[in-house]
Amino acid sequence: MAGDELERLARLHGVQISYYDMEGKVQHASRESLLAALRELGAQVDSEGDVPDAVRQRRQAIWRTAIEPVVTVWRGRRAKVAVRLPTSMADGPFKCSLSLEGGARWEWSGRLKDLPTRRGRTVEGAEYVRKALSLPPSLPEGYHRLELELAGKTSSTLVLSAPQKAYWSDELERQWGLFLPLHALRTSSSWSAGGYCDLEAFMEWTAQRGGRMVGTLPLLAQLWELGHGPNPYSPASRLFFDEFYLDVTKVSGFDECRKARQILDSPAAVDALQRMRRGELVDYASQMKLKQQVLAALAEQFFSAEADRSALEQFRAQRPEAETFALFRAVCQCQGRPWGQWPAPLRDGRLQAKDCPAELFQYHLFVQWQVEGQLEHLSRRARELGLAWYLDQPLGCEPASYDLWRYRDTFCANVSAGAPPDTFFSQGQNWGFPPQRPWQMRRRGYDYFIAALRSQLRLAGVLRIDHVMSLDRLYWIPTGAKATDGVFVRYPTEELLSVLTLESHRHKAVIVGENLGTVSENLNHALARHGVLGMFVLPFEVQPGKKPPMRPAPRNTVASLNTHDMPTFAAHWQGRDIDQRPADKPPDSARARDERPRRERYRKALLSILADEGMDVDGQDTRKALEACLVLLGRSRSRLVLVNMEDLWLEDRQQNNPGIESPTNWRVRGRLSLEQFAQDSDVRALLDALTEARRQAPPGRRRRRQRQ
Repeated sequence: MAGDELERLARLHGVQISYYDMEGKVQHASRESLLAALRELGAQVDSEGDVPDAVRQRRQAIWRTAIEPVVTVWRGRRAKVAVRLPTSMADGPFKCSLSLEGGARWEWSGRLKDLPTRRGRTVEGAEYVRKALSLPPSLPEGYHRLELELAGKTSSTLVLSAPQKAYWSDELERQWGLFLPLHALRTSSSWSAGGYCDLEAFMEWTAQRGGRMVGTLPLLAQLWELGHGPNPYSPASRLFFDEFYLDVTKVSGFDECRKARQILDSPAAVDALQRMRRGELVDYASQMKLKQQVLAALAEQFFSAEADRSALEQFRAQRPEAETFALFRAVCQCQGRPWGQWPAPLRDGRLQAKDCPAELFQYHLFVQWQVEGQLEHLSRRARELGLAWYLDQPLGCEPASYDLWRYRDTFCANVSAGAPPDTFFSQGQNWGFPPQRPWQMRRRGYDYFIAALRSQLRLAGVLRIDHVMSLDRLYWIPTGAKATDGVFVRYPTEELLSVLTLESHRHKAVIVGENLGTVSENLNHALARHGVLGMFVLPFEVQPGKKPPMRPAPRNTVASLNTHDMPTFAAHWQGRDIDQRPADKPPDSARARDERPRRERYRKALLSILADEGMDVDGQDTRKALEACLVLLGRSRSRLVLVNMEDLWLEDRQQNNPGIESPTNWRVRGRLSLEQFAQDSDVRALLDALTEARRQAPPGRRRRRQRQ
């Protein structure tokens, strides 16, 4: 088989045969990896000998499809739908029916010969042409369904009519916010980790200090009943949230539930709480066990008593899938193993009430109802305070998740998502969860993508899209292959962005794309064109030896000193992260030896940048360096500045060490409680300096005023 046939098939399916790495070198995909990806995309290629037939089948399938399953219409632009059809049908009549999301229906008809004709193609001896079908002007925003009737056959497409730019609130312009993982937040009433009520207190304090945004790690559900977690970026679902952070004393019926209060007042519970509060790391198992006992008592009381259930029924009506999720969690608890190991009827998605005890189903339904209530309260409270709640959308879910069980045809079975080798991960990364099939996402009208967005957007003022590069392409690693042997698969960028812009306006939420790492220029331009903010992370932007050593922060960005996957400011500035590794993963001596001089060059370059801004800083004074860097970001053109709360007390422990199975990942409790850092004079002074810097005109504006 000629190599160009495999390349042709890959291109027809949106699979890249090569890519540029971080050093600008071309990396070619292996034939085995290309074939594995193509099989996941529906190509019938059991062996290389099947490729020529698969090419013919793919080309025929494309041209025999009259209209694409999805069409994007940007507001203010006249929309045309490309219609493919055999030349023999190019002059006949057609009928169109456009069902609008709001219920209206538009109908029209005509003759194909009157439509503009575009160049066609001869495919396997058959001649095809393309016609341009115009949609009516002034199409309202929304999800509409177009049906096209040709020669007695009807084709259908989803019409995504969306605003050209995502939502933006002028109230957030040149503001700052604070980030702190909820598990790290603690108050005097916290257990081992913080909870939703602690987050409310943190929001109130942030607003008092002048902040306008509060960010957390993803708060999505985990499979506690299977002993999974914690990993906020590998949840049990992107549609439902985690009961781990519930404040049980605020749950419906707590004051009247004697059993629940007795559990918390028992000597065993008191001892457990004291032990949890003394620990430096979050004790997820102990906290979850105690909360489950209390929540079970509350659920039992609710369903056994003559309680008013109107609020629960309203929740069930608004979130009908919550019942399926509760049933899934209950069966997980009964089976004690991931759904892939369940008996066939359960595994295949057919769950019934008889598959688990009624009290387990009721427990999980009750818990999700209470989670929704506390989260909705938090969302309302944030808006009352003038805050944007900054939530985070992970890229995927763990293989045992509800979402893969419920929407399995959307996900791949034999590949994992990951990242190719880069500066930090020389062997690449395999994230261990299946990516979605782009063609199936389109066929389903992006139902799961939309549902996952809405789950968070109804609460958020700002939503960060983790690994936003997945809107353009995603690195697929075949099962059994090394992370270095993956391939990039293309995704329909404009369609995904149209869903983002539409949903952001409907929920009045700002969208931020985590565009760090290898991001194509095309995607960055698309994000800017459609109003999706990017990220400006200081350590990635300082380039020693270059002139200038740092580019100005673009206006449409969120600026920060680090991310949750990076060392804290103090650890990075002092170089302590270079040697920070778990006991069973000692630092690579060669890497450490090379990194130290690089880090020193970074520090010198940054000190030079600060000096140019009029801030002469002693490099040995970490706190002064932190303050200067905050001021630097504060003065920048970035629309928002997000500060890691832990940086403000010079924390040196890292919340997550990517690629390393560290016992401290996602478990580090805040060194200071909210009551302590609220009274800390250094913390207050740093935030005051940032507030003042944000009030100053950005560099570009200062220069324009001087010229005037």
